Amino acid sequence: TVTVSQHTTDTLAYAILKNAILLGGTEEGRTKFNKPEGMLLTSGGEKSEKTLNVIEDDYGVSYYYRGNVQDNFINFAGKCWRIVRIQGDGSVKLILEDKNNLCQNANGGQNTTVEGAGSKGGENAFIDNNAVYGYKMEDSAYRFDYENNLSGNNNGAKKKIDDWLKDTSNIPDSDKSKLKTENWCLGNQTDWYDYSAGDSSTNYSSGVYSETYKRLNGLGSTQISVTLKCNQTNDEKVSDIGGLLTADEVTLAGYKYGTNVYSSYLYVYNHNWWLATPACRNSYTDGAFDVGGAGINDYNVDSPSAVRPAVVLSSMIKLTGGDGTQENPYTV
Repeated sequence: TVTVSQHTTDTLAYAILKNAILLGGTEEGRTKFNKPEGMLLTSGGEKSEKTLNVIEDDYGVSYYYRGNVQDNFINFAGKCWRIVRIQGDGSVKLILEDKNNLCQNANGGQNTTVEGAGSKGGENAFIDNNAVYGYKMEDSAYRFDYENNLSGNNNGAKKKIDDWLKDTSNIPDSDKSKLKTENWCLGNQTDWYDYSAGDSSTNYSSGVYSETYKRLNGLGSTQISVTLKCNQTNDEKVSDIGGLLTADEVTLAGYKYGTNVYSSYLYVYNHNWWLATPACRNSYTDGAFDVGGAGINDYNVDSPSAVRPAVVLSSMIKLTGGDGTQENPYTV
């Protein structure tokens, strides 16, 4: 039996679970609570899918939104965000939906040819369309350096997010106090695999793929194994109030590697944006995951793409109103 008793009754996490359990499936447009029997997904999300699902993460039991849900809007710091998931410790992860408007006032463009895809403010959700993942030069090769961006330029994804968060016109200090300092997972950067065989390999010259790529692309398998368990110690993660979503989180939201996706609430028309997860490596460059209308793909770390920041609200943040819809977003 699923309950919400583990969350304090006036918190945001409690309201999200309560709405899904009580209203999902009974009120039109509401997200339905769904506890899958396993942790395997065979495809991206369906257009009709609007579910709140269960999976374990590093903190405990996590509840994540999947499909074209339209009741995970939240107005935070005067901007519109989408709720990605409740984490196992009761904190709530958000991703920026519109950097300029409240949810109920968002009026940006969208791809009107795809029914229900994206949202009214989705076109404005990015800090920068010319960010690189973050890299350093090592033996004449472009290698991952998300955290420090030792390449010497100012276009690294982390720096873009950090600079945006530091600006009090974006998030006032009074709202920053509501954010949790999160240990952001960057995926597995040490174990690499030969693509054709799926075996461990350090032969970069022929091209190797990360643990996450091996799982999500299946290496010939018909199933996609998804996990929110980070295969890194806390020392290997990035501790900060802002970061990027992982390839696993986006897959859970309804995306699939290399496949056109218009059915996830994360979809926005005509934009690609960086994920935190390494994807591949060869003798001259590393590649990280990037997501857009064509699904999850991988791009060289020095390639330009957009940055769409994520933050995590503290587990004790109180709900002050709203029901999660765009017209009446959650407020805290």
